[in-house]
Amino acid sequence: MYREATLIAVCLPFVLLGCGGGETSTTLAAVTDDPIETSESTESSAVPSLASLAGQPTQIITTLINGAESEETRVFDENSSNLLASLEDNDLDGLTDLTVTFRYDQNGCNDLQESFDASDVVVSRVELEQRSDCNFTTRSEDRNPTGSDGIADRVVTQAFNENDLVNLIRTDNDGDGIFDRIEALEYDSEGNVARRDIDVDGDGNIDSSTSFEYANGELVLETLDSNADGIADRVITTQTTSSVGSGSNSQRIVETDDGNDGTINSRQLLELDAQGNEVRWVTGYQLDGSHVGQETRRAFNAANQVIRVEIDADADALFERERDFIYDDEGNFATIRFLQDAVETFREDYVYEDWTIGQLD
Repeated sequence: MYREATLIAVCLPFVLLGCGGGETSTTLAAVTDDPIETSESTESSAVPSLASLAGQPTQIITTLINGAESEETRVFDENSSNLLASLEDNDLDGLTDLTVTFRYDQNGCNDLQESFDASDVVVSRVELEQRSDCNFTTRSEDRNPTGSDGIADRVVTQAFNENDLVNLIRTDNDGDGIFDRIEALEYDSEGNVARRDIDVDGDGNIDSSTSFEYANGELVLETLDSNADGIADRVITTQTTSSVGSGSNSQRIVETDDGNDGTINSRQLLELDAQGNEVRWVTGYQLDGSHVGQETRRAFNAANQVIRVEIDADADALFERERDFIYDDEGNFATIRFLQDAVETFREDYVYEDWTIGQLD
């Protein structure tokens, strides 16, 4: 039924990290001076052809979206733990319209993902240098709808501190070898983000800085200096209290002072159940319990899966929009319904066939 798609080896330049932990200063010149070094990969693709996947565990998922039916075949490794390939037939003509293949390193981390169009042309290639915990140090993306050219169009690098927390993120958005955005993170003794500095243009200077304070593990204060002049431009405070309203276990009131002048410009209410699920979110919240903004309510099943989302967009106590989620016995999506004013406008149905062996024969 499906075509055999032999994988094509495409070389990508790698980004070599030469940075580690350390305190963040008022400039980020130290990291911008460390340019993106590139070298062509000499490693040939180790992803097997789809013919070699015959005999592996497979599962077929049929999707019906407003009457339009499509089919996806997923191929897994012998332990059914890692996805090796996904084949999509979007019009049920028996031909694969999109093939996505996955490769894993010795630690079981996904280090290569390739996408092929109906003509077996590689239209996307994402290559990752992974740590043993599957956190990447470098992510190189080569995306081109007319065929990947082997040159990374976007590169993201991550560095880690001595506690294995990401403390530096550098992004080259156009693949020219120059970092366009740099983000530096500092943490408190509990592992919470305490400070975030951002250089939006890669010139080595901090353009904005945000600090975070916590109490009993909960965020209580967020201070933003949007132009890095040392003066806070926005202050966001969060108060968490017990609540029995709307069936919630606790509530958080988030107040924003946009000018740091003592005036509350906006207030939001967030209610959580005992499992920490967000069951209610209100914008334009007033201290008397009323609100002038949008209200969103969520309901969850015993497995903490969302089963309903209701939205009142204009604070008239009528929930105009609704999404219902129905699951099968395995916990997979079976049906998603979209309603407007109680009328179904969009529907997705999923059918998961039993696992089979040799589906790609």
